[in-house]
Order: sequence, then structure tokens, then C-alpha cells
Amino acid sequence: MNFNYYSLINDSLKQATLDNFEATSAELYEAKQLVLSYIDSFDKKQNLLFTGSYGTGKSHLSVSITKKLMEQGYECLFLSLPKLLTKIKQTYNKEGITEAELLQVIQRVDLLVLDDIGAEQRTVWSNSKLFEILDDRAGKATIYTTNFNSKELKNHVGERNFSRMMESTDVIVMNGSDYRRREFISGEKLRQ
Repeated sequence: MNFNYYSLINDSLKQATLDNFEATSAELYEAKQLVLSYIDSFDKKQNLLFTGSYGTGKSHLSVSITKKLMEQGYECLFLSLPKLLTKIKQTYNKEGITEAELLQVIQRVDLLVLDDIGAEQRTVWSNSKLFEILDDRAGKATIYTTNFNSKELKNHVGERNFSRMMESTDVIVMNGSDYRRREFISGEKLRQ
């Protein structure tokens, strides 16, 4: 499987690795340690849910996990949920990969990352597609990232999807300052 072909990943994350992840707090350092442990004990069944504030490295660590596991021969897929839903809609109108083929790839991989849950527009259709993906992945390793807390996530994806997401899932909380805005914030402090 070609990581770049099947993965809907932002350009800014393509260079993400565990080596260039900067843990700017004790909480983020602990998150990195949990990720290292997850990789070392990967069993193709255990899930992770990264939750916390914007720009703390949830997606960065998730991409890093996929890269490390792919180096070990596992089939991994990193997908932004909003972009995935757009891609599924595009299969309805175009020749090429079909929705069934796309969902089959998602189902069969050893590890699926669903990034940015909650950034997609909430509709009956999006929740139904999410359920289909989660149902197909039951018993298989999936990593979720979200900026929502537990209550917000449950309200957004619905009780049924939330219940499936939390099955065999370890939660890693990542709060802190927005890493992407560090240079702007640093510049502000210099001028004061």
C-alpha cells in the first residue's frame, strides 16, 4: 500500500516523526512515552484516542505511529475525517476508486488513524458513514484525534458511534499551548 496515495494528510504533517516531536510540557512528554509503549506493544487490536487543545501534537504523534509501524511491515492509513468524507462523496460522481473499494482499504489495514474528528460537518449522513467505518473496524486498531472533550465528542458523533470508539481505547489527553503559533507568540513577547 502506498501511504501517500491512500492517506489524506496535510502537507505540514508529512515530515512528522517521533524524533521531531517537541514535548513542551510534562503532559506532552508523558503522551510521547505512551505512544512509544503503544508502538512497542502493538497488537492490531488496541485503540488510542488523542484529545486536547489545538496544536499540541495529536496529529503529529498519530502520523509518527503510522510511520514507525509501517517500518515494521504493518499496513497503516492516516485519514483526516473531514477529507475522508469529502473523498467518499467524490466517489459518487467520478470514475476511479469506488466507495466500496475505499471502505475495503480502510477496513483491512492493521492500523487506521481518523484525524480531526469533530472538524467535519455533523449530518445524519456523516454519522452514518462514521458508524459504517467504526463497525467495519471493530476489533482492529484505530487511533482517533479530536479537540473535543468526552461530552462534546459524544454529542457530536452520537451515543452509538461514541460507544464504539471507546471500546478497547486508551485516552491520551494533550493540553497545552498551540505549537503552530509559537513563533507568533514569541514575537509578541519580544516586542513588549
